[in-house]
Amino acid sequence: MKKIWKITSVLISTIYLTAAVIYALPSGESIESGSASFNRPNDTTLNVTASDGTVINFNNFDIGQNEIVNFYSADPALAGSTNVLSRVMSPTATGIAGMLNAHLTYF
Repeated sequence: MKKIWKITSVLISTIYLTAAVIYALPSGESIESGSASFNRPNDTTLNVTASDGTVINFNNFDIGQNEIVNFYSADPALAGSTNVLSRVMSPTATGIAGMLNAHLTYF
């Protein structure tokens, strides 16, 4: 009975950790300066629209294999001169296995 409990515990832990990786979009965003909006149209996409000079802090910034993160300028005509800085406040390394698109200058 003890062996079954250990195997079940390991299996549940593995499923939990796998699920965390599958849906790992950046989260915990807070705007330090400037302005930005965050749109999650589905479970695998994050769209960020920001003005020039915006600084965004994220608790984590993981992007899973089938996930997409898009950064857009608040003024598409000024996308070439729009600068956005993101900082990740997590002590753990960021994992990017999906797509990160920036339609502006992204740091």
